[in-house]
Amino acid sequence: MPLSPAQGTDLIFPYVVCSEPLGYYTGITLISLAEQGGDWVTLEAYDEDGNWLADHKVILYARQKYVRLVDQLFDVASPEIIRSIRVHAPFPLTGFELFGSYVSPGVAGLPVALSVAASGGQDVSRSYPYQLVLSEIMPDEEYYTGVTVSNLGEAAVPFDISLFGANGDLLSSRFWPEPVAPGRQLTREIWNLAGSGVIPEAAWLEVSSPEAIQGFELYLSRTDPFRFDGLPGTTAGHRRLVFPHVPDPAQWVSMLNVTSPADEPVPVILTAYSADGTVAGTAEEEVPPFGQHTFSLDTLFPAAAVAWLEVRAAEPVRGDLVTLAVDLSRMSGYGGVPME
Repeated sequence: MPLSPAQGTDLIFPYVVCSEPLGYYTGITLISLAEQGGDWVTLEAYDEDGNWLADHKVILYARQKYVRLVDQLFDVASPEIIRSIRVHAPFPLTGFELFGSYVSPGVAGLPVALSVAASGGQDVSRSYPYQLVLSEIMPDEEYYTGVTVSNLGEAAVPFDISLFGANGDLLSSRFWPEPVAPGRQLTREIWNLAGSGVIPEAAWLEVSSPEAIQGFELYLSRTDPFRFDGLPGTTAGHRRLVFPHVPDPAQWVSMLNVTSPADEPVPVILTAYSADGTVAGTAEEEVPPFGQHTFSLDTLFPAAAVAWLEVRAAEPVRGDLVTLAVDLSRMSGYGGVPME
């Protein structure tokens, strides 16, 4: 899980759960980016509706790393009602969370997010200024895909929710039935959130709103062996993305998705590098308007020793790499690291 480049004095862990009856736990990590000294950091716990529950204060010193399970942090009678954590500090922080299962082997990692982030452009289909793109929809017959979207603003606002196919077709569009309150978190199966029923052709989801939003997705296998992982939603695209790790093709099957919410075709160049920095192969494709292209690394570079990937695009795109062990025992996924 690459660390997000996000750093700031106000951060949020978008979804946490600590419930032995449900079988899940969440551990959080904070890293101080202060150059010197130390000061108090405040962590605040909220429920699913955005209600404040409790806070926890700790002194962090320069370059210190702080790791805790969520149920160790807050004096709350029922820790399972905690659904998100906001962090405030007088110096910049970064971090991540690990979300795992007590019952089945598996863990998902999510980078911490800035508490307010705009999309930074009109490169998506909706007119609202804040957009969130969730670019991985797993096959429904094999995986349950859950989505969390949170309102980070100060007012109750509509959520405009749309599903798109890989060819750019708008497959489903709706407004959430009622305005979403400040701090409220919608956690639903993707088809429930979209109000569409299962659409096998769906490739990516867009949520837009008049206020800042953030979110992520988790996908869980429906059959044994149990597999799950997650990907954060993206609020901005980039013309250059780097994928710093590609697993051994003898043991893993890897698929790279490139999603373009632009209203025009976007040329994309994929370059694969070996560990010594030499080019192991290239591929060029055009992503259709509001579309998505999937690169099968095993098909493109069957005999090459690929260590990492670079994606360059004519317009801002989103990208994620999902890998599945050939024996189906494990899976992993992460978003591309933005470079420009």
